[in-house]
Amino acid sequence: MENAKEILRLSASGMTLREVAGTTGCSLGTVHTVLAKVKEAGIIDHLALSSKELGSLLYPPFSASPGGYTQGQAHELSLPLWKGDTA
Repeated sequence: MENAKEILRLSASGMTLREVAGTTGCSLGTVHTVLAKVKEAGIIDHLALSSKELGSLLYPPFSASPGGYTQGQAHELSLPLWKGDTA
């Protein structure tokens, strides 16, 4: 989460996404994702949060996938058999 805090700090200082990516050594996609997650979570004062608090807000515990399966059920999914496959 230190990278996320640094991304937020640099972004708040007025750096572009590319500048933030270059300074932190993160990919442009990572910078974009962190900023999008902060916006989605409605975090306004990120400087007041610890790394642990920020991490729990940006990456909450896994509960369910869009298909309705929990992480523990993933191994129970059955995939369709294709021509030539055997069960």
